[in-house]
Amino acid sequence: MNTAVLNKQIIHNKTIENTIWISFFVAATFLGAQVRIPLPFTPVPITLQTFFVVLSGAYLGKKSGGISQLIYLLLGGIGFPIFTKTGALLGPTGGYIVGFVLAAWISGYLREK
Repeated sequence: MNTAVLNKQIIHNKTIENTIWISFFVAATFLGAQVRIPLPFTPVPITLQTFFVVLSGAYLGKKSGGISQLIYLLLGGIGFPIFTKTGALLGPTGGYIVGFVLAAWISGYLREK
């Protein structure tokens, strides 16, 4: 079986490729926020966001993974409706969302070690 097609590099510019991956993880974190399991004893639901946060750091590395989550945080902070509800940064989930940047950085740091 010839896998030369799978090994062929489509994007030759590393900066463009990294930008595309960062954008992908911003979008994946947003979509992960839509998959949620509410818990009756806490206002903070279980979401798929944490999977994409940790995966962004593990795949992109500490710098780019942290940047992807920082962009997600900034987009929601300036008013784009990417959080599950409006004002999420000021509510009970705000600390979790701010912690996404650090979590992505730590998972990237651990991968690089």
